[in-house]
This record gives sequence, structure tokens and C-alpha cells, in this order.
Amino acid sequence: MKHITGIFFLCCCAIVQAAPDFDTLPYRYLPLSTTELGKPFPLQWLREVDQNNEATPRKFNVSIGLTGAQLSWDNELDDDHPAQPLTATGKDRVGKPWRVQIDKLEGCAPTQLYQADLDHNGIQDLVVVRQTCGNGLAMPTLIYLLTFENNGRPTLLTLNSYFSEEHHTLTALVDMNHDGKAELIDMRHGQGYWAINLYQIDQARWQRVQGKFTQRSYPLYTRFTSRSNRRAVIPPSESARAITDFDNTTPWMSGTLASLAAARNEDQENDVILTLKNDPKKVCTLSEFWTVTLDRPAGRTILANLYSPFPSDPALVNLANGKLPVTLYGQLMPNECSPISVWITE
Repeated sequence: MKHITGIFFLCCCAIVQAAPDFDTLPYRYLPLSTTELGKPFPLQWLREVDQNNEATPRKFNVSIGLTGAQLSWDNELDDDHPAQPLTATGKDRVGKPWRVQIDKLEGCAPTQLYQADLDHNGIQDLVVVRQTCGNGLAMPTLIYLLTFENNGRPTLLTLNSYFSEEHHTLTALVDMNHDGKAELIDMRHGQGYWAINLYQIDQARWQRVQGKFTQRSYPLYTRFTSRSNRRAVIPPSESARAITDFDNTTPWMSGTLASLAAARNEDQENDVILTLKNDPKKVCTLSEFWTVTLDRPAGRTILANLYSPFPSDPALVNLANGKLPVTLYGQLMPNECSPISVWITE
């Protein structure tokens, strides 16, 4: 009897630990019940990468993609040897190389690496979680989702989040409809409201849900009040409903590349200016969470915002020749040309 009681006690503790704390961000403004949220999407923890620990390997292999991949990084040694970002390299289904520069390893805690088949296509994906230790309304978590198409080529989505890492799970990733595919919950605030977006993944890309999903219609909104408020409402104005969109499935603009270069304005030192040869000429700003994907017959290269001047990467040389088609996805700032994902096809 004591043995059975002990098992029951341990099970109860596990249930308590898994339940969200609705008195903390983001749950205090999230109008979803524990049942509606479902369980966190299962992730397999790989390792942590501690940039402050000299014993952490600078290169190691992981079982992601079709044939596995190598991850590498390095700290800044001196002015002549700048820090090398966390970079994943591998090969696609026909043996062509791919390379993804994810981000520099900075922050107040080690970076955690996970793998999972997020879109249930039989290929293991990579989930990178980095803590910023932001307080108050500052988002504490950076999330990088490296997913793979059926041809073995990667795509990358990067965003910051109020959802955190708990017990080797990422609470932003769930499976609400129990189909074996992950959903991504994102929360942003502005104009006196919290906006809750839901993204579903299919064939390595994330699509924003606009309409009914399970028992709710998205996006959802709650009032930004001084106390916890989880009651869904309809914002009264169009500006309150305008929110950051991380959708990398549905393009909203395409054109021909004219230029891609670091911003010259000191206030935009981490931004990239993209110009399209459209009619009229279109100028866009890549800021905070951008990714540039260069897709070529010889392979695919993805560069993410590295919080530094735009890198002089060999893959980006001679891009501004006015001949390459460009497709833009997502919007960081509503009503502005601020794409989050840029695809350049050679």
C-alpha cells in the first residue's frame, strides 16, 4: 500500500509541475484553458551549449535532416577572430550541401538544443532555445525552428517569445488537435490588447491560423489590464488588430532584387535594407528576426539576423544583379515593408 501511495504522490507532483502557472506571463493573459492548450509537443533534448564553458565542444553531430548535420560555433577570440554563429551544415536528398547560420551564442544562460519531427514528415527537425533573462514585459526566450522539406533542404523561423523552456519542453510548442504536428503559440501586445496568434506547420513551413481551429477562432485578443485577464474580446479598432505576422507559407510580395545591404543609419546598425526593382521601386527593412534564404541548384544557404552589421557572406556576393527573383513572407511591423523571411531563388 505504501508503494502504491508513493507512486500516486509522484504522479500528482508530475501533473502539478506540468500545469501552467496562470498567474505569470504569458498565461495570465492567455484565454485558453489547460485542456485547450493540450500538452507541450514532445522534444528530445540533445545537449546544452555554454559559451562560457571552454569544455563545450565547438563542433558536434546531430541526427537532424535526411543524413544528419554538423553544428559548429566559436567564441570571439580577438578583433581578428570574431565570434562564429551557431551554424548547421548538411546535405539534401540528392547530396547538395545546405548551410544555416542560426545566431551568435549570447545570453545569460546556456543555449539548449532539441530535436523533434515537428511536421510529422519523417525528418527530424532542430529546436534551439536561448534565454535572454528579460524581466517584466521583456520577452525572456529566443526560439529558432530549423525544419526540413521532403527534399531535405532546411527552412528557418526565428522569433522571441514569452513562452519559456520547462522540464526540457518548450511551452510555445503544443499539439492542440492531436494530429502529431506541432502548433506554435505567439503573443504580442499593443494598443491596449494582447494578441494571441496560432501557427500550424505543414511541409516544414508555418502558417498563421486565421479562423477556427479546434474550439476557437484565431487570432484571439484579451485586454491588457493591470490584473490578470483571460477573457477573450474583439478589439474595437483595426490598428489594435494589426500584429506581427511570422507566417512563412503565404507570400505577400514578390519582385526582382535590386540591392541587399547593411543600413547606413546608426539607429539601424543591425538592420538590412532590401530594395526591389518593382514599379514603383520598393524599399524594405529587415530588422530583429529576419532570415534570408538563398536557394540555388547547387544548394541552399540561410542567414539569420546575427545582431551585427550585415555579414559579408560569400553566398550573398553578387546578389544585387537585378536578375534574381525575391519572395517576401511575414511582417514585423504592420503596414510597413518589414519582411521576416526573404527567399531569393537563383
